[in-house]
Amino acid sequence: MIQQLEQSADEPSVWVPRALCSLVIEVNFIGQDPAIVDPMETYEKPDDRLPLMVFGPLSLLIAGTPIVVDGMRIPVPRLAGSVLEKLVTDRTGEKGDRDLLVVIGLLSMITDADYDELQHIYDATSPELRHAIRSNLAILSLIDARPGMPDPRPQRAAVARLLARLEAP
Repeated sequence: MIQQLEQSADEPSVWVPRALCSLVIEVNFIGQDPAIVDPMETYEKPDDRLPLMVFGPLSLLIAGTPIVVDGMRIPVPRLAGSVLEKLVTDRTGEKGDRDLLVVIGLLSMITDADYDELQHIYDATSPELRHAIRSNLAILSLIDARPGMPDPRPQRAAVARLLARLEAP
């Protein structure tokens, strides 16, 4: 079910889910630029009607099996790339913490094959990105629970295992 969204009266350009609904699906329209070779490259794609930002970290995403919602096929990324994209995207404050808590939700579903894929992608990134990934995992290991987000406490061991695996020679 795709939840109907309503516009916030305080922020007319921001759409928020209805407070009384319990199921929310956030759908982002993601485009990737295959020319991006550095996942930290970001640029503006100018357009008179709708300029867009092209984010390099999205280049870490690999297409997964689409899901079907109300007869519509929705492409979704594979877990490994999703975890890494969230760990390298530079955000701070509440938004940054919430993005890291998404990683907790993803780690609760990850398989051994996903860990292997994650390791393969991680090994192919620059030393700077590998440092950012490990740093954000360290931050994730300290974050407290937030309302409406996956609770990090039960997954702290999974974060520690992933960090140890990535730090192994």
